[in-house]
Amino acid sequence: VITGIETKRSGAPTLSGGRRGRVLDIRKGARVRLLDLHIIHGRAFRGAGIRNRGNLILRDVSVRQNDTGRGSYVSPEGAGIWNEGRLGLNGATRITRNWTLGSCAGVMNAGVLVMNGTSIVAGNGPYFDLTGGVCNREGATMTMNGRTSIRNNGEWQVTNSGRITMNGTSWIRPNPSDDDEFGAGVSNWGLLTMNDASAIRNGEPMAHGVDNYGRLVMNDASS
Repeated sequence: VITGIETKRSGAPTLSGGRRGRVLDIRKGARVRLLDLHIIHGRAFRGAGIRNRGNLILRDVSVRQNDTGRGSYVSPEGAGIWNEGRLGLNGATRITRNWTLGSCAGVMNAGVLVMNGTSIVAGNGPYFDLTGGVCNREGATMTMNGRTSIRNNGEWQVTNSGRITMNGTSWIRPNPSDDDEFGAGVSNWGLLTMNDASAIRNGEPMAHGVDNYGRLVMNDASS
């Protein structure tokens, strides 16, 4: 467990990569909990803020201002977090203001991702207006519970080739300031299940709630 403690002298507890390397690398088999920390200024081709191959839980953690750098012909991804293990975003965890030349500026998920509480993925920027929020790869699973949200991330908020389940009052919204004729809350190529009062809200002027090329299941009062 790594817990940040703020004092009058220390300010906000922060782990920084200094724009020179990845901030944290969680290896396979490791079990780690991060509490009340800022993860900033990481720079790596994939997983600049955090690369997770183990079991990682973030509670009230900010992962922000990490980037994948420039200069590669292979698409960099997952500026905020690259996840191949189990990842929990709990409490008021925020994945924000991360940047990539490729896609998946916020989170690239190839494992298990669970969002709880009021955790949010917002304001992340792919350079070419691709998926800015979360990429959920084939074989991966993602669950949104409570009042979690994904919004204002590039042209597509979420690209799904695996399985996504939205519960409670979780919601996804396309970028409301997008000027293009494309974009969506979710570009779905896998299985997307919406339960309870979960919502995918339309953006403007031409963004769609869901571009569905896979299977979409809507239950109860989802919209």
